[in-house]
Amino acid sequence: MEQKPLKWLFLLFFSISCFSGGLSKPGWVEKTPRDKSHWYGKSQLFKPLPENYQQTSRQRAEIEIASQISVEVQSSLINILTGNNEKIDRFSQSIIKSRVEKTILPNVEYVDWEDEETFYLLAKVKRKTYYDRLDREMTGILNTASSHLISA
Repeated sequence: MEQKPLKWLFLLFFSISCFSGGLSKPGWVEKTPRDKSHWYGKSQLFKPLPENYQQTSRQRAEIEIASQISVEVQSSLINILTGNNEKIDRFSQSIIKSRVEKTILPNVEYVDWEDEETFYLLAKVKRKTYYDRLDREMTGILNTASSHLISA
């Protein structure tokens, strides 16, 4: 008969440990991950949450990613285009800058977590996916720029 209270006590402690384990903060909440194959953006909203908190949080995380991409892509593409015809260069740079600033990020992955006070969201984008898309757009941009210069 003494085994029943021990059994219930064990189940109680086991349940508490499982429940509390689910509440521990993921590492990305404290420190944004960094690696060479992805860009990461993180956002946090304090409770009480607004009605459209998921959309707001996603936009903030995407803006963080876009700012990283903007700096990296602009510097890379400006270096590539330097030395080409000056008119094409200026035209392409202005289009690239506006496209990067207004871009819709491809295949964004989201993870969220929340505690009693805050909602956290982590977004990530594969660099290769983004650059593949950018290469396709650059080809179109350069073709458009060339046809404008030929017709001018």
